[in-house]
Amino acid sequence: MLLKETYRLLRCYNVRKIIRNAMTTAQDITPAEKDGRYAFTISYSGREVSCLVEKEQQLLHVTIDDNIKAELKINSDGTVTHFEGAAIPESSIDYIKKHVLGHN
Repeated sequence: MLLKETYRLLRCYNVRKIIRNAMTTAQDITPAEKDGRYAFTISYSGREVSCLVEKEQQLLHVTIDDNIKAELKINSDGTVTHFEGAAIPESSIDYIKKHVLGHN
């Protein structure tokens, strides 16, 4: 009897639906390897400028010289591609990849 009453209450408040949706839409928020912030200098447009990279899961949030912002995506094969924001030269993407991920 108590079980039926509990089930009725759950059904009345749509809690089952909310819990089911939460379980199916949960994202992996576990920190990935080497997640964090990286600050270094990079040669960009013929001059040395500051570069701040924040790695979050498979994304690299890049800020160059405090005004150029872009997002790079780390692909499953280890390559890094431009995802969003300002265009960054391929040589700069390679340098960021080597500096943050530590491989070629």
